[in-house]
Amino acid sequence: MEPVQLWTGRTACALQAALRMTNESFAAHLGTAVRTVATWHQKPDRVPSSEMQQALDTTLERAGEGAQARFARNVADMGASLESTSPSSAGPIHAAADETAIAVDDLTAGASSAIMAGTAEDTADGGFMGWLQVAHAASAPPDGSDVGQIIRWYRMYEGLTQQDAAVVLNTTQSRLSKLEKGTQALRDVRELRHIAKKLGIAPERLGVLRDQSADARPFASHVSDRPGPVRDSQEHWRAIRCQLNAHRAVLGELAAELYPAQLRIPGTTVLTSASWLSDGPVDLADIELAWRAESPIPQLGGKAPQSAGARPLMASGERYDRYSRALRDLARPKLLDNRVSYRLLDVEWSGSRGILGFNYTSYFDVLDVCEALGHEFTQAWLAAGRRRPSFAELPFRRSIVDSFDLWARPILPSINTLTIRRDCIEGHRMYLHRRDAKSVAVAGGMYHVVPAGVFQPAALAPAHQANDFSLWRNIQREFSEEFLGNGEHDGNSADPIAYDTDEPFASFERARQAGDFRVFACAMVLEPLTLWVELLTVAVIAAPVFDALFSEMVAVNEEGAAVSTKAGHPTVGIPFTAEARERLRTEPLSPISRACIELAWRYRHQLLGS
Repeated sequence: MEPVQLWTGRTACALQAALRMTNESFAAHLGTAVRTVATWHQKPDRVPSSEMQQALDTTLERAGEGAQARFARNVADMGASLESTSPSSAGPIHAAADETAIAVDDLTAGASSAIMAGTAEDTADGGFMGWLQVAHAASAPPDGSDVGQIIRWYRMYEGLTQQDAAVVLNTTQSRLSKLEKGTQALRDVRELRHIAKKLGIAPERLGVLRDQSADARPFASHVSDRPGPVRDSQEHWRAIRCQLNAHRAVLGELAAELYPAQLRIPGTTVLTSASWLSDGPVDLADIELAWRAESPIPQLGGKAPQSAGARPLMASGERYDRYSRALRDLARPKLLDNRVSYRLLDVEWSGSRGILGFNYTSYFDVLDVCEALGHEFTQAWLAAGRRRPSFAELPFRRSIVDSFDLWARPILPSINTLTIRRDCIEGHRMYLHRRDAKSVAVAGGMYHVVPAGVFQPAALAPAHQANDFSLWRNIQREFSEEFLGNGEHDGNSADPIAYDTDEPFASFERARQAGDFRVFACAMVLEPLTLWVELLTVAVIAAPVFDALFSEMVAVNEEGAAVSTKAGHPTVGIPFTAEARERLRTEPLSPISRACIELAWRYRHQLLGS
């Protein structure tokens, strides 16, 4: 487009609105102070310095076509033109430009960081600046607290009056005014979805996540009981799935041999890279979670043609397009739900601190890749006479060029916590449970650390998104479910969990604040069989506090059964000793659990010291 002859605060603000940036993100992008951008809004005729003129030129030049078109429209719609930006301009055109500045100020002042930063959907037409948006990250996903601001921004962007928008939304102008001003809250998920649909707003921007629960409902019409190739295909698939669950520990060890030994944590089969391994245990309080406004489209998904060998035929004769749908129909575990989850996009460790970047994905998007990889390996293993197959026999695994590329495929981290009851007198104890393959979709049939669970919000409603965007709170929910047998927080409530007052969370938090319940992250790793990404953590709980918090620890929960050295007494656990560590090598221990134990043993003096 035609360059701006002379930038002023007015045209700079028009560009800011076109890019949908907040004052903070626009200032960060230009390399200037936030107060400079604020001054442009207050004094639209101010002429930026020559260095800033160049920065603005470059920003406009590099903006996508959509953003450039919005910039031109922001000015032209009010009767201004790019040539009219000189401070010497006067008369009606200059007055129109002043009106433009007011309109732009209205837009940018009310817009939230969630709107300005955009999403992957917004970048589809090139309207945003791609990777440059990553520099601005919110501290948490949208939680719906700024719904009114977002509605107002979109309404004004589309040129609608409040009355016009009220008609579109089937409400009153008075109520819409209250929503925009924030004097009336809006938490009803159905109404938020209605508003998003009518105004063309991505539901995630209103803090509402997609309801994908229907994906887990089986279709009996896809299953065939008639003799022939379809039934043979489905029975063969079930048989492979059964072998996968029965031999996950052995298969994981064999899969690890496909990768260079230097990628493994010593004494384990899990894979990691130098950038994923911290220097030592990192307290959860020292790990920053950053919300990435932009989520790159994965290059590889479960529908990839290379995964066809892990997907059976449906009754129609067509092949299942996703592994999760075959699992749903042919071997559905008790716990199977396609929940919206947090997609891991970047990992950075620096000394005793860490930063993890996230956006959204879904549980099935990740399962479609990871479990298909495990299925493919099992099938090739059986075909090779129970010997390790080579990459040549694993087309889907071979298609993953870099296993540690977080952008290449959907990645949902599972948080695995080795719990240690710290007792310097009678000896420390650790806790495992056997995951029931009939109940869980992943890691069934093995001894696993407890608690463990994927990183996801407790529910779909807006208030849950920022409230649950916390490693510690995710771990608390798993302790509640797996140690105490409480129901899974699966999400139908509009009200967020009150972690500060609801039990057992309030007691967990008090113990943590007192230093008696400490949780540390040790590494981010890949489970070798499925290439699922796993965060390895260790919880160290003082013996008296453990006994008080978990006096009613259950022997069996929805995901499996506790493992201990004394039958029927789950709180006894397993000694955290060198002898027990060695004896566990002969047990069906998951690769992830072995890695947690090895790292905890390596760092035992730091973790268990006073």
